[in-house]
Amino acid sequence: MKKKLIIWIVILVILLVIVDVLYFTFSSAYTPNPKLKSNINRQIYIAPYVGDFDGEVAEEWYPFYKRIIDFHEENKIPVTFSFYPYSIQNDSKFNSLILRMYNSEYIELMQKGYKGDDRELAMERLSYEEQRAIIKAGQDHFRAKMQELTGNQEIEVPKMYNLIGAEFTEDTKRAAQSLGFNFYFDVYVGDRTKAVNSTDDFFITEYGVSFTKDGDAGRENEFKTSDEIFEEINGYTRRDVNVLTLNGKEFIPLWSHQQDFESMLKENKLDKDKWERYTTVLEALKNDPNVTLITPEEFYRLSHLSNNTPSQVISLS
Repeated sequence: MKKKLIIWIVILVILLVIVDVLYFTFSSAYTPNPKLKSNINRQIYIAPYVGDFDGEVAEEWYPFYKRIIDFHEENKIPVTFSFYPYSIQNDSKFNSLILRMYNSEYIELMQKGYKGDDRELAMERLSYEEQRAIIKAGQDHFRAKMQELTGNQEIEVPKMYNLIGAEFTEDTKRAAQSLGFNFYFDVYVGDRTKAVNSTDDFFITEYGVSFTKDGDAGRENEFKTSDEIFEEINGYTRRDVNVLTLNGKEFIPLWSHQQDFESMLKENKLDKDKWERYTTVLEALKNDPNVTLITPEEFYRLSHLSNNTPSQVISLS
């Protein structure tokens, strides 16, 4: 009797492991909802963005990184992923994912500071020289690691910059621009700083629409409904920051963070409802004739074509 009980316990444990694996595999699968319509009420650019890709997360979370790469590539939906350069170390699994992002036609990588540490959280308190040194260290680290991974000395480093805490200043702008960046892409203004204006040759966003209800990052944050996201886009207006436009079409970031997708009930497991919300919203926007899904760098490139003048690009709302 005791032997049978042990056998049944072993079988139960095996079944639980199988269910656990299947949960991540199939709950993350993309199931299109052809009935969902976004019905955006004007011509608009939308820039999907997922922040905080990090090589220091638990390895069990890497399948989500693969899943979201697969989704964007298979559905040909452009997206921007921000990453911490210092987190690219010697983890072969994470490095293979970063390499896929780097080589992807539909994914644009954006440098997020360097280490994302406490010093970077207070960037606005640092001198121009100190800020530039941090940004350059991240840029150099990325270049060196990608040279190792690709076997190629000619590396295309990101031209978009983002920093933890969003305490972006005129000094940060000058430092980033001096290193070849042409776009500071973020979704809010830091608590201790003021909005910084875009210029003809350096674009800035400090606004956007979030998937989460409060805009914060983390597994505990609930996603808005699809209708709530579409309604917010339709009614979106800002008077406190500059909103980028091109030929009368606004440019609006639509953002989330990779950690937002983790289940509140189970660590390192995907939240099925959040994943379905993300994928179906993007698919609906892709199919909306009024919406152009775009990366920030592509928007910058389009705005500098010969038939587009700077006055058409930046709307000082």
